Amino acid sequence: MMLGCPCHLPESYRADNITFDALEEIDIDNFTGSSEHKKFVIILLSRCNAATLKSLEITMSGEFIPSKIKGVCKEINSVCQPNCKVKFNVVGEMGLEPFVF
Repeated sequence: MMLGCPCHLPESYRADNITFDALEEIDIDNFTGSSEHKKFVIILLSRCNAATLKSLEITMSGEFIPSKIKGVCKEINSVCQPNCKVKFNVVGEMGLEPFVF
């Protein structure tokens, strides 16, 4: 990230009159594990109040490469606080299933 990036400004911590540090739950669909998606999630988590955020649920397609996504999931999980329930799901032929890494 660049030092002058607008994402570092306090006004970027709000969307639709919701302050990110007030979020209790985050649900993300269509996660691909790309570096852009990973950066987005990590930046979003850095804007949230660790004591307020209770859960993070990320859903991804079953068409990803498990070895690639496993490291991304571990990295995202490592930046979450212990009080935050983190769940990764895969949408596959059998419907929604938890992704175990």
